[in-house]
Amino acid sequence: MNQRNLNDLSDGDLVRLEARLRSEFQHRGLIRTSSDLMGEIAEYAAHAVYGGQLMMPGYASADLVDASGRRIQIKSRTLDPIAERHFGFSSQDFDVAVCLRFERATNKLQWAREYELDELMGLWSKHSQGYRLTTGKAKKYGRDVTARFEEVLGQMDSTTSPHLGQPPAQG
Repeated sequence: MNQRNLNDLSDGDLVRLEARLRSEFQHRGLIRTSSDLMGEIAEYAAHAVYGGQLMMPGYASADLVDASGRRIQIKSRTLDPIAERHFGFSSQDFDVAVCLRFERATNKLQWAREYELDELMGLWSKHSQGYRLTTGKAKKYGRDVTARFEEVLGQMDSTTSPHLGQPPAQG
């Protein structure tokens, strides 16, 4: 496969290809963990859902400031279907959190939930590096925004977005 063939693939096809490549890399012993591609895709999708400005990568308190000025923290996990882990938060310096869970074998969105900070504070546990919200609690509570994210992610199958790498806003 050459570069021209990759350019002809839709964004959705590229995401599925990445999942297959990651599996092959693990099978060959080239990597031990999954990459953070879906974290980047989650932020891209949140920007499409909420509007506003993406923050600089590494900005600890928020990933996005939406059109109404809310600071939104985006968290994603890419896991095997039965795996339970946690979403880690390093601070409480945001207004809304959105947690997304993707299925490891296909990178397909399993669910997405939105939380106001006050609600989240009653769900997470304190940890030496901040706060943790288990994926089980994350799925059970919050507002279900899966359909909104599925709509955006579904559009990736028919687009090749030159703006995926747009410069983020300064934090």
